[in-house]
Amino acid sequence: MWPTILVVALIIAVVSLFFLKNKFKVLKSFKVTVPEDYNHEKQLSTINPNKLCNDNITDENFKNATNPLIPGKTYTAKLIGIRPGKIATSEEILEKVYKRYKAILVGGQGLSLVRQLKGDEFPKGNFYVSFDKKDALWADASGYHRVPYVGRGYDGGFKFHLGCFEFGWYEDCVFLCLCD
Repeated sequence: MWPTILVVALIIAVVSLFFLKNKFKVLKSFKVTVPEDYNHEKQLSTINPNKLCNDNITDENFKNATNPLIPGKTYTAKLIGIRPGKIATSEEILEKVYKRYKAILVGGQGLSLVRQLKGDEFPKGNFYVSFDKKDALWADASGYHRVPYVGRGYDGGFKFHLGCFEFGWYEDCVFLCLCD
């Protein structure tokens, strides 16, 4: 009886580890070069106001990006998705996606620039999220730390939104990772 229980427990552990390790998938990679005239302090103000779904997406609110982009530098952008039926926490994404791919944390500025330069690389029907450390994110009046993301509709249009660091992320979310 005990050997059977141990074998079943081992099988469950191995299967769980496989699915946990494979919660995320690389959807695509591409290169992006930051323009020489890039200005981190003013990047969010370059977003068309008609594309903003939240007036709090401002350079002032998101001025503390951990890694401002370097003008003239070329990065490898990786779009990392969550597998169907899976949910991930922000902490898990920082640990298992950003750390694993050695991605820098660029926040909304990086997301808006990549969207401007390479928006056609973003598959339709997803939400594209650019993380930063929790303490670098703007906190709303309720104390939630807000994470910039851009939705790309099936019609090809883009709209900028704010998610919550404290909430879970689902299979329609794709994480923008910029790697050196």
